[in-house]
This record gives sequence, C-alpha cells and structure tokens, in this order.
Amino acid sequence: MTDHVATRLTCFALVSAIEDDARSSIASLVDPGRDEFLPLDVRAKARLRWSNDHESDGDPADGDSSLLAYLDFADLSKAFDALAPAIDASLRERTLECVRNILLTSDARNRVCHSRPLETDDFPRLYDLARLVERGSMPGTPTRTRETMKRLTEDPTYVLHLRIPEFWMNSATKIRHNLPAPDFDDTGFI
Repeated sequence: MTDHVATRLTCFALVSAIEDDARSSIASLVDPGRDEFLPLDVRAKARLRWSNDHESDGDPADGDSSLLAYLDFADLSKAFDALAPAIDASLRERTLECVRNILLTSDARNRVCHSRPLETDDFPRLYDLARLVERGSMPGTPTRTRETMKRLTEDPTYVLHLRIPEFWMNSATKIRHNLPAPDFDDTGFI
C-alpha cells in the first residue's frame, strides 16, 4: 500500500512542477498588456473553474493571465499551440515536441490528480516528460521541475509529506442557489 501512495505522490510532485513551469513558460510568451491569448474553448473552461473558485460570475481582472492557474495538461498544450508563433524559432520544434508529450500524458495526470487507479506506465511517462521539461524544452527556465527532480534524487521520501489538494479530488461543481439555510425545528422545508 505504501508503494502505491509513494508512486501517486511522486507522480503528483512531477505533475505539479511541470504544470507550474508550463504556465510560467506560457506567461513568458504573452506580450505585456495582451488580455486575451487563450483559445476560446480553453478560456471558457478556465473561466468556469475560476468562477467556481471565486464564487463569482464576473471575469478575472487580469484577463487570460489570471486563468493560467486553471489550465490542466490538455489546456496547456492548446495554449502553447495558440502561442507557437511567439516561440523563438530555435526552440519551437523542441517546445512543440514537449507539448505533444504533455498532451499524451494528460490521461496520466488526470488519474493522479483525481485519485483514479494508476496504470503501470503512468510514472515512467510522467518522469520522462519531467526530464524533457528539465532539459529546457520550453521557453523560460523550468525552475520547479528542476527543483522537484533534484529533491527526488536527493530524498525520494519527501513526497510522502505531500497532499494532493482536495479541490482536485472533488469533481462535483458547486450549485448556486438562493434558498435559505434550513431551520432544523421546521420540518416543512423542501
């Protein structure tokens, strides 16, 4: 049982680091002052996640930049595709290869983050992707991925202290309503 937990938490550490570095990379590709740069479907999903998190029907103040934290692997790959012309030509092919690998590992990411049963190749695929990111296959510096890989090498047990955030495990969205809180003395509340 402990091996299963350690594997899941190691995968989570890799996923979290890769996602953070990919978001930073995307942010580095966006021209300052540009409010919208995400594909429409990605923006719609991210806005929904953002509004559920902030209990608001409005839009974030910083436009798409505020939505980057609400993108998962598949969304990140679509954002990279949309920003491909902004990637330096010398790095473009390596970045797009990395993006293809991000997309291919999105199912593994979902199994890890949503507490679904892992498949035998999930850890090796995520580890290989982390190595690819660590080698600088995206614009910017992969700080989190390098730090995570270093920590895994020096002390693999550090992942046993990680916790997967509860909001990733809860797939149900909040349902908004204007009903009053029930009074337990009344039995007629329907």
